[in-house]
Amino acid sequence: MRRFLESLGLWLPLAFYVGLIYFLSSQSTIAWARYYPDSLLHGIEFFLLAALVLRALNGGLLIPVPPRCYLWTFVLSSHYALLDEIHQALVPGRVASVLDLMADMVGIDLALAAVFILQRALVSRRVSAARG
Repeated sequence: MRRFLESLGLWLPLAFYVGLIYFLSSQSTIAWARYYPDSLLHGIEFFLLAALVLRALNGGLLIPVPPRCYLWTFVLSSHYALLDEIHQALVPGRVASVLDLMADMVGIDLALAAVFILQRALVSRRVSAARG
């Protein structure tokens, strides 16, 4: 039962977030979004998605992340970014944009880089603490 709850805790936030992205992409307009650069919003949106995907695939972010998790996170997140743009093209008042897709990819890459850098810092800190 504990393992099920741990898995739920890892995957449920990702499922809700994917649903939120789908919901927002289904809207013809998003009133509050007009105050911010579209590319910034896309970057942040997919930064968070990639972080949640990596967290779920790896079983958390406080344990070492193997290269295959970074790769799968990139593949899954970028595919969802492409599907999101296709979805937006089908919504009245919305358009698919290569620039939005590029912003999504930058957000994904930044999330992966941030986790990689934080992981290295965490390992370095643990090594330093162990040496005393």
